[in-house]
Amino acid sequence: MIRKFSVVCLLSCAAAEGQSFVSAKAAGAPGFEPNSAHAITATASLPQFDAVTIKPALARDQQSNTIYAYPGGRIFCAHCTLQFLTTLAFNLPEWQVTGSAELISSTSDNRYDIEATAPEGSQTTTWNSRTPLSEAQRQMLKSLLIERFGLKGHSETRSDTVYILQRGDQPLKLVPPLHPDESHWAGGVGGGPVIGSTGMRGKNISMAELATRISGALKRPVLDQTGLTGTFDFEYRIGDQVANSDVTGAVLTSMHGIGLKLTPSNGPVEMLVIDHAEPPSQN
Repeated sequence: MIRKFSVVCLLSCAAAEGQSFVSAKAAGAPGFEPNSAHAITATASLPQFDAVTIKPALARDQQSNTIYAYPGGRIFCAHCTLQFLTTLAFNLPEWQVTGSAELISSTSDNRYDIEATAPEGSQTTTWNSRTPLSEAQRQMLKSLLIERFGLKGHSETRSDTVYILQRGDQPLKLVPPLHPDESHWAGGVGGGPVIGSTGMRGKNISMAELATRISGALKRPVLDQTGLTGTFDFEYRIGDQVANSDVTGAVLTSMHGIGLKLTPSNGPVEMLVIDHAEPPSQN
C-alpha cells in the first residue's frame, strides 16, 4: 500500500514520540489493537515560520543534529541533515524514515544550520529533550522542508521484524517507583541510551513507554503485551555476558533479567520513504 504526498499532501500522522507504525494483530499479538498510521491527507496550507535562515554548515563539530527551542517560538538547528529534520517534522524514529542514501543518510556531508522564528502567538514550547518542538512547530518545519528542500515522498507498508514485549517465566523484578512524580525514563545503567553490555535501568516508567524506548534501541517496532499497568523502577546489570557492541543482545538479556521477554515476529511496518529532495533554496 503506497500513498503519495507532495507540496500540499503530507503525513498527518506525526506519531506520538517514538511511536512505531505497525499492525499488532498481523504481528501475532491477538487481542491487541493495531497501531497503524493515520491516512495521509491533502492540506491546502500549513503554518509557516515568520522568518527562516538556512546556511550550509561549514564545519563538523560535536553539535551535529542538535535542535534548540527558545521562548517565543525561535528554533535553531545546528549541523542538521535532511534525515534528522524529517524525523523532527514527522515525529518518527530515525529508522522509520528511508530513501536513497544520498538523500537521507544520517552521516551525510550535507548539513545545515537553520534558524527560524514562529509567528507571534503560535503555540510553541521551550526546550525539552523528549519533545523539543511543539506540534505547531513541527507543522512549520514540514512546510519548510517541502518549500525550501523540495521534499517529496510517500508512506509505504513493508513486512519487517517486530518484537512483542511480554511477561517471561521468571519472577518480575519491577518495583513501585521511588519517586512517582519524576520523569519517566529508561536507558543504560549509567544513564543515557542503551549502548551495550552494561544493562538497563528504568525510573517511573510504564510498560508501553518501555516498549517505545526499546524500539529506539532495536530500531524495530516493539508492542507491549505485558498486561501490566502503572509505572515501575527497575535495574539489571549484565556485566560481561554480552559484547559491548551488541545492543540487541543487551536489551534481550536485560528484559529476561527483570522477568520480561521479547519475542520476535513479523508484521507490516509503515515507513516514510523520501523520493526527492534538493539543496535548499537561497534565503
